[in-house]
Amino acid sequence: PSPPPPVDAGRRGVHRTDSLPSPAATPPGVGLASSRGYFDRGGTSAPTATANDATTSAVDAAARDIAELADHPSDSQVKPIVLNRRIEAVPEPHFDPNALPFEPLAISDMLAAPQQDLERFLTQIYRSVAHSSPINEKVNTLAYFETLCTDTAAANVLINSSLMTLFVRMLRASKAPTLRIRLSSVMGLLLRHATYITEELASSGIVTVLTECLKDKNERVRRRAAATLGELLFYIATQQHEAGLKASSDPGVSSNAGAWQIPPTTVGTVTRMLRQGEDEIAQHYAVKTIENIAAHGGDWAHKFSSQETVGSLVAIMSGAKSEQLRGTAASTLARCARFSPAVLNLVLDKYGIKLLVNGLRDTSPKVQQASLNLLNRGLVDLGARARAALAAEDKSSLLPTLVSSIDLAPTILKACNIAVPPTMTGLDLRDKAALQTRNAIHGYDGNHDIFDLENRTSNMETRYIIEGDWKLLEHHFSPTLFRAHNGVFTGKADNKEGKPELYNLIKDPHEKVNLAAQNPDQVKAL
Repeated sequence: PSPPPPVDAGRRGVHRTDSLPSPAATPPGVGLASSRGYFDRGGTSAPTATANDATTSAVDAAARDIAELADHPSDSQVKPIVLNRRIEAVPEPHFDPNALPFEPLAISDMLAAPQQDLERFLTQIYRSVAHSSPINEKVNTLAYFETLCTDTAAANVLINSSLMTLFVRMLRASKAPTLRIRLSSVMGLLLRHATYITEELASSGIVTVLTECLKDKNERVRRRAAATLGELLFYIATQQHEAGLKASSDPGVSSNAGAWQIPPTTVGTVTRMLRQGEDEIAQHYAVKTIENIAAHGGDWAHKFSSQETVGSLVAIMSGAKSEQLRGTAASTLARCARFSPAVLNLVLDKYGIKLLVNGLRDTSPKVQQASLNLLNRGLVDLGARARAALAAEDKSSLLPTLVSSIDLAPTILKACNIAVPPTMTGLDLRDKAALQTRNAIHGYDGNHDIFDLENRTSNMETRYIIEGDWKLLEHHFSPTLFRAHNGVFTGKADNKEGKPELYNLIKDPHEKVNLAAQNPDQVKAL
């Protein structure tokens, strides 16, 4: 082959400067998801409710408030895919410096070199890899090259040089597993650590080539390709998500995010890696890719929220040997359900509440948290239907029993083998027999100012009882309290007279419709 042109490290607009636009992947840090980087890119926080009083009911607004509280910022956290030690411990690259056909440079020396010397150095690497030399020599050069890819400034230069397009071409043409593994690894490191990628890479065919590598018979090739493609897809999803946000706020803003076209075969191939029988490590990379992408919501989350994907995630969450893989699958499922009611419906309709109850018992805290998120979201979004499913569960695993905040202290004390003081009247939440005897709970709301230490009822404003589906609030009129509030009842604005309030908590969990007048016998009984 004819000798390659000199590698121009700056010809695509990549200069060694801190003022680079839109990030590609991220430094090896971990952060909460927002719009950019693993430090600051990769997902959005729960959508902010902007209720319009003229069009949105108070009940809907309250439901949104509960839904937002159900998610913690950590539920949208994204972490790197390449070199993720919770997926795989990848050994450090080793190379023989004496076998390199050029003088190796350290990262600091490479970045400090004048532009002409830098381009000469990169051209030597290019020729070493592109030349018709033995595979071992190419692999040795690539192993050395990996040591240059973990610095952000270096990665920005290298990923936007002609070396990256060379790697794509070689990965497409090579059949040798050792070379394909090393090429995929180098590309993955660059995608993880670079903070800017020019649109020229989109036309190199990198997405198609990495997709084909997912079908390789060698599991190590599939692992490296899955991690690298995952980083790339997350980058593309992030760029297009940001471009959509910018376009909605300023239609005149242009973006290169549209240069990336993802064929349906890529989504399908990644999804098929979730099927039973796939190497668990390669499968974990695929699940992690969907987890990160699902942090955004929107069109990209929808691409990976098919019925097949949900079924595969449920199977992995329930049966994978790796605790880390089960946790990632459960988290992915919860993220998809967060932005897609159809996913939540599918989980509850096809797999039932029992799936989530079993998830609460899993040894993985991540599975437990995701199961709790799905359970909470089901109760909020699906209301009585989900509660009915809970009530229908096996009584040995789930008790439809009233509990109170006063139960927490006795439960913790007994779990620690500490005697419970007799003044504590709460129950041990682990004592099923005791819980089954409870038919009601009581509470009261007292004034913050203590008017009478001897007669504590004089400080009481309201007391309540919950029995079955019903809750009754009875307002207490202490002359002292009444005078303290200038003769005005301090309850709800629409109940200034302090009339009894009766609510059906199953039909009206937000206590909006007072049924006391229509149900005098129920009021009297309570």
